[in-house]
Amino acid sequence: MKTDELYELREAKGTSDEARKIIDLLLQAINDWPGPVDTVENYLSKVKLFLGTKNLNYHIIKKGINSQNPGIYLWEFESLSSLLELAEINKKAELQVILLWHRLI
Repeated sequence: MKTDELYELREAKGTSDEARKIIDLLLQAINDWPGPVDTVENYLSKVKLFLGTKNLNYHIIKKGINSQNPGIYLWEFESLSSLLELAEINKKAELQVILLWHRLI
């Protein structure tokens, strides 16, 4: 899904408060990532590459945050912090499952 579509979905009638919260966290994470990101899938690919993982869930993101130097990777750290908050919705689920459930990818 394109980031501009996320903004539209957030404002759409019928979007639940829970979905809006998820969209807000996702947009914040995407906006904090250094460099251009045009889709949710592109963002997730960049995060996976940065963390050196094929999967994203709460524990992987938290471990990634704890292993990075926020002084060197400030924007990545900010982005991952928002993503971690999103992943807290279900600590055991893959992040992509959470996003798919809310039809955000």
